[in-house]
Amino acid sequence: MNSTVKIFGVRMSLIGDCVMALPILDYLKEKHKDSYVYFSLAQKCKQALFLFKDDPRIDEVKITDNYESLGEEDMKIADSCDIFINPKPQHPKEFDWYNYRSCVEETFIMAGLDLKDLKTKPALFLGKPLQKHKKTISIWPVAGYGKGLNRSPSKEWWEGLLSRFEGIDVYQFGASDDFILNLPNVKRFNNMSFEDQIINSLKCSVILGTDSGSMWVTGAYGLIPQINLITNWQINHNSNFLALAPEGEKCVNIFANGSCNNIDQDIVAEKITNILYHEKL
Repeated sequence: MNSTVKIFGVRMSLIGDCVMALPILDYLKEKHKDSYVYFSLAQKCKQALFLFKDDPRIDEVKITDNYESLGEEDMKIADSCDIFINPKPQHPKEFDWYNYRSCVEETFIMAGLDLKDLKTKPALFLGKPLQKHKKTISIWPVAGYGKGLNRSPSKEWWEGLLSRFEGIDVYQFGASDDFILNLPNVKRFNNMSFEDQIINSLKCSVILGTDSGSMWVTGAYGLIPQINLITNWQINHNSNFLALAPEGEKCVNIFANGSCNNIDQDIVAEKITNILYHEKL
């Protein structure tokens, strides 16, 4: 009779990185039918506990003893396990890995696994149905805590795009200190908890944003159409331009070279219109 295989780790921070690592769980559960998984989650990311606590692939979520590293109790549990997946690994190969692999592929390799065994996309599970808002646009306009000027469209870009949708409610999510859009149809939800922001975003008709952790979360639920605004903001990123794009069953990517401000608003507006009025991505 086979004994239960105990597994510790997978990934602990940032939130987007944890979502990228979900295909590792699929692989582990397929390989070890009888297993018990301790999923590590850094204290700094504990607001994301709701994403993983009811996941059928996870038996127990372990909030780390320390803010962003494993502590004594964490290591006791890890030492008692049969398999340890380093939850804070380093990139093993090229510094410009994004020219060759996607975020999910790189995360899989960083866990010490073979890419031939990567079979799934990141997927999150929602335990209850949601009451949808009427024709609404959800936006997560700022990525990287506003530190990367080219990574997200500017306030002016957003205002230019969203002014085309007068009469359609736009719900803005993100950090409380993100820029304020001066449009009458934009309603800010930035002061909600992270969980409430995600749930309310998923109630909208379409989600629009860049390569933020929040967009990785909403994309992984795969519940509503999602438009990812993507640019090559990393150093010497000159090929494989969708490497950083959030993944999900209902995601579509729109890319522009050099800056998200270079993304054609006409193309984005047409996509949004098709979703709002024709329900097609």
